Amino acid sequence: MNAIRRYGLFLYWLIFAFYCALLGKIPGYGVNPAHGQFFWGAVIEVWIVLAIAVLILHAIIAPQNYSTSSPRFGIAFGFSVLLVIIFSIQFGYVDLAPVRYVPIGFAHVTAILTLVCAIAETTVIVRRKRKAKK
Repeated sequence: MNAIRRYGLFLYWLIFAFYCALLGKIPGYGVNPAHGQFFWGAVIEVWIVLAIAVLILHAIIAPQNYSTSSPRFGIAFGFSVLLVIIFSIQFGYVDLAPVRYVPIGFAHVTAILTLVCAIAETTVIVRRKRKAKK
């Protein structure tokens, strides 16, 4: 379990980083594809933005000082919703290179995953309390 906590978010970042690198080859609608170049600057910028978001998520989710994780997953869900809003404002323009839309997808997937984890953790806590009452 500790390996999942330690390396899971890194693998999550790596999936989006790889996807971002794949999209770096596509210039978008504003540039002629024949004259398009690989957007290394944009790819590295998105990698850094995603790395900062993952580090903040790691700081929220990873500490093991509580017996349950439901409050932390709720906070992580709130942070993910904030990321959706911020990334939609920052990267939500049309006719950009496709690599610029990766943070928006990252934020939406993160919000869905943290919501699912929070619901699952809360369900486990409720079941434990009901079982303890019997």
